[in-house]
This record gives sequence, C-alpha cells and structure tokens, in this order.
Amino acid sequence: GRLAACFLDSMATLSLPCWGYGIRYSYGIFKQTIQDGWQVEKPDYWLAKPVPWEIPRPDVTYPIRFGGKCEQYSDEKGD
Repeated sequence: GRLAACFLDSMATLSLPCWGYGIRYSYGIFKQTIQDGWQVEKPDYWLAKPVPWEIPRPDVTYPIRFGGKCEQYSDEKGD
C-alpha cells in the first residue's frame, strides 16, 4: 500500500527502471471522518471508478501460497 507507493515514487524520482504490481481487492481503502472526536471509517467504493493504469490481463495468473495452519475453536456455548 502506502510503503510500496513510496518505493515506486523514490525509484521514479531517481529515474530507476521499475515495474509495480498491485493487488486489486474490494475492502482495503476507506474514507475517514472524525465525528465527536472519534475516527469513523466508511467504505470507499473505489472499484466503481475507472482507473487508466489498470490493464486487464486475464491470461496471466500467479499462484499465491499461504503458510501457517487453521484452527477451529468453540467455547462451551458452541460459539
């Protein structure tokens, strides 16, 4: 996100050749407001807006692997 943008900006400023990839996800960007002194997040429907840098490439896919393990937990109430 923000850190990646800083890296790309620095490389562009230094005229370094670079290529950036992004993950297109629905729920990562939000609008922030302050109400009664508290931060309140609201969805930003950013995917509804066209962006000129997105180039569809449905023929190109990459496997993404995740490590770790999953565990299920239920308390005595079954929750």
